[in-house]
Amino acid sequence: MDNTTGLTVSCAVCGRTIPAAEGVPADLVRPSITSTIRRDRPEWSADSFICWRDLSRYRARHVKEMLEDERGELTALDQEVLRSVGEQELLSANVNEAFERRKTLGERVADRVASFGGRPSTPTRSSCSTWCCRAWLPSRRRSS
Repeated sequence: MDNTTGLTVSCAVCGRTIPAAEGVPADLVRPSITSTIRRDRPEWSADSFICWRDLSRYRARHVKEMLEDERGELTALDQEVLRSVGEQELLSANVNEAFERRKTLGERVADRVASFGGRPSTPTRSSCSTWCCRAWLPSRRRSS
């Protein structure tokens, strides 16, 4: 049975009351992000909780500060990645779907043939077996 049902905590950053299961305890937040939070919220302590929305915001801010320290100015790609991190979006697309859309007619036909025959080596083995049998059978007839 879940002991957190009905329990609530207060986010130390935004002050919202949230279910305990949706709050992240301070001891689970990385020390580097904790220091970023403490700059804004000096009252942040080991007993504090933070909501996922604010934690994502602080993670993105921490990464931005690290990139700015390392590179100076952020590129458009850096800013897009930070925006995605802050909004908890996926950073990559399904590459297979894009690849499937770009196949030529010949590639699609080859894939169909390969899927029908099984492994690519199966049609080759069948062809070789047939050729060997055709070559061997006539020689057996002549020797009799």
